[in-house]
Amino acid sequence: MTTEPPLVSVIVPVYNDAARLAACLDALAGQEGGAGCPFEVIVADNGSTDDVAGVVRLYPFAQVVREPRPGSYAARNAAARVAKGAVLAFTDADCVPAPTWTSAAAAATADGTLDGLVAGEIEVMDLSGDVDVDPAVVAYEAATAFRQDYYARVHSFGATANLIVPAHVFRAVGGFRDELKSGGDKDFGKRAAAKGYPVRYDPSVRVAHPPRRTAQELEGKVRRVVGGDFVASRGRPAKRIYDVLRYAFLRPAKSVWQVLRSPRLDAAQKALAVAVVGKVAAWQLHESWRLRRGAAPAR
Repeated sequence: MTTEPPLVSVIVPVYNDAARLAACLDALAGQEGGAGCPFEVIVADNGSTDDVAGVVRLYPFAQVVREPRPGSYAARNAAARVAKGAVLAFTDADCVPAPTWTSAAAAATADGTLDGLVAGEIEVMDLSGDVDVDPAVVAYEAATAFRQDYYARVHSFGATANLIVPAHVFRAVGGFRDELKSGGDKDFGKRAAAKGYPVRYDPSVRVAHPPRRTAQELEGKVRRVVGGDFVASRGRPAKRIYDVLRYAFLRPAKSVWQVLRSPRLDAAQKALAVAVVGKVAAWQLHESWRLRRGAAPAR
């Protein structure tokens, strides 16, 4: 007797990124599972001013929900509330899922691990032929970003660019924290682990993600991450002191180690990436100082 694959609800938050959303939906339209792996797509529009709805109308398998509260985790929760699938598959509007992504997601949660989370592989796209990028930033991202195996093994979470969660587990954990602008994936993983739902890494569940292309894009990402740390440590002054030490010493040292050990980079690219480490540390410390003075976390 064969078991029918579960319905997979693909959840894609988006904010003013209609063009890359179209590429994501194109990839979902080409999934190889076909009727043998049923899925729906829920695009969570987080207050976009571009034509997200017009893009989604071109894809009959997709629908839009709107969440005006700023933050991708609030948007993901809004989509999860209307999802019909037994499996929730989270990715981002700028990601390109592999042709087997939905079928691999269904298989990963149907082989005895239904009571756990699956962190899928996130491949950093190769932009070496693109003239409109900062090669130092791209090299830094290639060495340090989206280390899903490490996240799952050491920190018990998976980045939401490629995170598979059984719907009943998502509800049991309580979803994401709406107020977080960054770091909600790590917070969710920790709460899931505390309730007995482990996370495992599965390289067969794959999406591609672009690196940040410029220093401005990377700075925006860094400031969002610091804001997520700041909100998550509210009421825990010792944690905030520790975070400052991480930004000043621990993270830069770890990033340099990752860059120097990266098999993706040659010697010249490693030199470029190491130079970015100092900038990242400065952005982290400045954002931490700004937030301690009462500023709102960056979006």
